[in-house]
Amino acid sequence: MLPTLVLVETPRIVFPFARAIIANATRDGGFPPLMINPIDFGELLRRQQADAQNLGSPGAGTVLA
Repeated sequence: MLPTLVLVETPRIVFPFARAIIANATRDGGFPPLMINPIDFGELLRRQQADAQNLGSPGAGTVLA
């Protein structure tokens, strides 16, 4: 529960504000606004957890030269 709160819900709430600040700062600096694409933090966490499980399985992460 805590990792979900810290890694998904907090960034989901803060990201739109950070995105607006970055866009406004670049625009106010005389450049075109830097529009950062929305991020699905829940999906990022699911991918990270799946990768961690795959690394724990035998034969995963083997690099062939």
